[in-house]
Amino acid sequence: MADASDGRIEDRLKQMIVERCFLDIDPASIEENEPLIKRRDIDSLKLFEIVVGTEEEFGISVMEENFSVDSFRTVKEIAECVRRHLSE
Repeated sequence: MADASDGRIEDRLKQMIVERCFLDIDPASIEENEPLIKRRDIDSLKLFEIVVGTEEEFGISVMEENFSVDSFRTVKEIAECVRRHLSE
């Protein structure tokens, strides 16, 4: 497990999303504000993979009672969620 200082959070998230969702794209092509569900055809199973991947990548637990799909709409929102958990 790496900590948040090992690379930019957004870049690490993009790489993880491409790997976990088996996307045949360059991670850098994902815009930080693009809606992943609409633009990258992310379904509920792939969204779950992103949540689990985020937890594993950053050593955090986001599956709390305050979990919201809205926190995982874009790379930027996921990064903000990661930063919140890392600062606790």
